[in-house]
Amino acid sequence: MHYCIFKGVNSQDLGLNLEKDPPRMTPKKRVTNITIPGRDGTLTQSDETYDVFTRETHFVMMDLSKTQEICALYTDAGDLTFDDEPDKVYKARVVNELNPEWFTPGWRNLTIQFECQPFARELNPQTATFMAAGALYNQGTIKAYPAIKVYGSGDITVTVNGNPFTVKGVTASAIIDCENMQAYEGSTSLITSGSFPTLTLDKNTVSFAGTSKIEITPHWRWI
Repeated sequence: MHYCIFKGVNSQDLGLNLEKDPPRMTPKKRVTNITIPGRDGTLTQSDETYDVFTRETHFVMMDLSKTQEICALYTDAGDLTFDDEPDKVYKARVVNELNPEWFTPGWRNLTIQFECQPFARELNPQTATFMAAGALYNQGTIKAYPAIKVYGSGDITVTVNGNPFTVKGVTASAIIDCENMQAYEGSTSLITSGSFPTLTLDKNTVSFAGTSKIEITPHWRWI
């Protein structure tokens, strides 16, 4: 029996039978087509971003006493995992009105449409500890924006793939949040220089200065 987990709740626990896992979708890259007079065809430009996509699920409600609980859960946004990708999670939002349809006297059909952000992410992100220069190999299918924890005091520089990034004025430890492009120690924002690191496909070299230890949580992503 198939299932999904939304907002931490397994659909099976609500008496919902998922007929089959919805097809895995590939997000559409945002592309602008440019026509140049006197030139055949078109040119394309992309800012390397992707659109959301919809995964439509079809359930059979086998416990009508849980109807109100089901309708309350499947609203708004939350983390979504399907049983065919148990180690991955999508950021998703329910975008349709729930309308259970008659199936048998005790069961109902229910369609739920999840609007998913473009990429699947690790359900349980792993952290790599570096005591010396080393490398990380991308486990996903697209570049990743890691979270990097640095230990020490003063100015600390982390270099990924030859690109240095410095966080200044650390007193004990600090977090470099590359996805949200901010660095902080506790509730204090820190001054930085350089471009926030990204992890490209395949091998990523890592080195650092001003500290003897860093931790990297890669947050791998999949198309």
